[in-house]
Amino acid sequence: MNCPFCTHKMLRQMSNRQLYWFCPHCRQRLLAISSNLSEPTHPAPLARTLGSD
Repeated sequence: MNCPFCTHKMLRQMSNRQLYWFCPHCRQRLLAISSNLSEPTHPAPLARTLGSD
């Protein structure tokens, strides 16, 4: 999956029992809408980025 912000490859991550996509290039997190790990997920923007913690 490519990042919608910078088009680099995203990594699928899990934290606090939530599945999300993370772009290591622009450090954006996108919440994965589908919870079924066997199906591709569609991203949804999270409220904040990792850099703002």
